[in-house]
Amino acid sequence: GTVFGVRNNGGVVRVAVAEGRVQAAFPMMVRGKPSGMVTRQALIAGQEVAATSDDGLRDVRPINVEQVGAWRAAALIYERATLSELVADANRYSEREIRLQEGADELGDLEITASFSGEDIDGLLSMLPQTFPVDVHRDGRGAIVIRQRSQE
Repeated sequence: GTVFGVRNNGGVVRVAVAEGRVQAAFPMMVRGKPSGMVTRQALIAGQEVAATSDDGLRDVRPINVEQVGAWRAAALIYERATLSELVADANRYSEREIRLQEGADELGDLEITASFSGEDIDGLLSMLPQTFPVDVHRDGRGAIVIRQRSQE
């Protein structure tokens, strides 16, 4: 029995193992483009690896096996995930579109370690300005925009 999860959110692919062994493979990236070669990483229970088109396959890191598949219970659990990943997940539960401010690419790269309920997206959004240099605004179409806080 192998139990694992694969998530592809906000430009980051994550493979996490709760039981057994898994081998993850991702194209080797050179200046943000696939080189034609593949990197592989063996994972065992309690390990996770992430990959992006910019970085390729990242280092393996330990995880809590209870986090694997937590989304089934609307639990959003993050350990060193990006704000882009959080926004992608939150959009699955939100009635209104949530997006990051256009042109502020560095916002999506901010790292977060936290847990939320997918049933309390408003609570998640109210926490963001307390943790990051951001403001949460609703635009004229009802979308929620996470913007970089002005330096006034």
